[in-house]
Amino acid sequence: MQLPGLVEDMMGDGFSISRRAGRRSGRHLVGGVRFFFVLLLLTGSVMAVDTAPLDDAARLARAGAPQLALSVLDRSQPNAADDFDAWSTWQRERAVILRRQNAWEELAAELEVVPDAAPPTYGIWAATERVKALLHAADAVAARQELAALIWQRRAGAEELRQWRQLVIRSYVVEGRSGDAYTAMLRHRQDYGDGGTEDAVLRARVLLGAGRPGDAAAELTSVGNSSAQALLALARLRDGAGPEGIAAEAKKQLEDDGGEEEAQWYWRGVAIEAAAANDDFAGLIQGLEPLIAEESDGNALRGLVRVSSDRLWNAYLDYARQVGNREQLLMGDDAAWQRLAATESRKYPIRARSIYALLSVEARSEAGRAKAGERFAENLIALPSGDKLLHALYRQSDRYGTTEAIPATIRRILADRAVDGSDLAEAAKLMKGLKPPPTDKGRVMWELRRAKIFLLGGEFQRGEAVLTEMVGRARGLETVLLDRLVQVIFDLQTLDRHDTAYDLLQTLYAKTTHPRLQRELLYWMADSRKAQGNLRVAARLYLQSAILPGAESMDPWAQTARYEAAKALSESGLFADAEVIYHQLLKATESSQRRAVLGRELEQLRLRNSPSQVSD
Repeated sequence: MQLPGLVEDMMGDGFSISRRAGRRSGRHLVGGVRFFFVLLLLTGSVMAVDTAPLDDAARLARAGAPQLALSVLDRSQPNAADDFDAWSTWQRERAVILRRQNAWEELAAELEVVPDAAPPTYGIWAATERVKALLHAADAVAARQELAALIWQRRAGAEELRQWRQLVIRSYVVEGRSGDAYTAMLRHRQDYGDGGTEDAVLRARVLLGAGRPGDAAAELTSVGNSSAQALLALARLRDGAGPEGIAAEAKKQLEDDGGEEEAQWYWRGVAIEAAAANDDFAGLIQGLEPLIAEESDGNALRGLVRVSSDRLWNAYLDYARQVGNREQLLMGDDAAWQRLAATESRKYPIRARSIYALLSVEARSEAGRAKAGERFAENLIALPSGDKLLHALYRQSDRYGTTEAIPATIRRILADRAVDGSDLAEAAKLMKGLKPPPTDKGRVMWELRRAKIFLLGGEFQRGEAVLTEMVGRARGLETVLLDRLVQVIFDLQTLDRHDTAYDLLQTLYAKTTHPRLQRELLYWMADSRKAQGNLRVAARLYLQSAILPGAESMDPWAQTARYEAAKALSESGLFADAEVIYHQLLKATESSQRRAVLGRELEQLRLRNSPSQVSD
């Protein structure tokens, strides 16, 4: 078990032990909010509205906390009936944040309800943005139903009607109905003419999807924006142009981070198709992996470039065979293939995981296939969003159409990832009918997985029973497995099952003679007693953890444990003991920040212990 990292909180006490960390990304409001409200106030259009929460939400989203930003908007948004203009400004910022998160289903739901106080212009905006969100979520049928209602209401102007009919064409593209998209495109052109750049790009998309690259190129020859140029490159490629030059052009465009988002999607598609046309399987894999793993908006490529788990599987297998032919390896000589993959893993990771993918399906022995599958999964998980990529390859491909068809080794790994993501339904599906692995380590992990599923599913007694049995026979358990066991006991603490957690930790403490493990277990036992309000017992356990190597120990772990002990002593009313420990810590640390923290703690301790704090 690894010693938990001692993390200094630069804004806090500086003596905290951290178990978990995470972050998410967001987007900020694009300028002018305060000016907008000042202008309205000067013209007497609205009552004074405090826009500080709106600005705070924008900054929080920009800082990477979009969920927190949305909660700020929830608390501060004005009532639509009182001030619709202010309400709609909050609502538009909410839409900005949700778009940035690719939370299309949530955005569609948010825009579905239009307040009674809303003017027609807002209703048209909300309905149009809702349709776009549905298309981003690949719900083309629902989007087209919404569009039909909008078009037949006949309440919008000519420009809105033209845009909605454009979106009808996009809905067919998203659904893969190239024939219907082509027919709708011809009607749109008949009614509105050639239109501008946006119309030309959409027509080219439809023509490419319909297998007419020459006609698509003709639409784009006089259009100069990047999206049009990307589609023109794709049309030229499909019309017989050499893939090498087009691949180089795509690479150059993708290195320009300042390009338009839609154009970048198109260029990524061009790179994929150029690699495929040139039998550049490594390039094809490099293009497909992030698109499948990201789960971001790929509608720009839908109906245009095939991005699927099965295509990626085929690319892995083709690349591995290409490498094997070059290295003159024979199918069936699994050991030689394994050695090559292990040798290539650092310098050529795509090559290595392609070989592992091939061996996972074609190795001669079941054990060889299982071992290669495990290596393949480990390689994938190490990638950004690798969990999603692994899930897509085995759960969203025709190669493994049912859960039972997935190899047992992979099912266990997928179940672990599902449990970690609290997706209990998925974990249960993956584990159904699966037998425990034959190895001791495999069986331990199997039981831990079961325990966690029970706990997260609310079946506390069943989960605790599994853990109690495991702890009862935990003597001699290797450190890494003991660490995983303790991590599940932490779940009990999170669920406020502190008595059981304490008993399990105490049993483990009695079974080990390893001083470092004993220190950790004492600390986590103290955490449970502290959470239960038993502060004096918690203080004793924290101190035992601190002084286990020796009464004078002042290593980083000891300092952290002593600090927690002092806080517990202070809160339990044992001020003199707490003051002694704070002074010991002051002598032991040279950090100015920590000394300042300890000084504040001592000052607060004196205030709490002063005669003025004694009630009459």
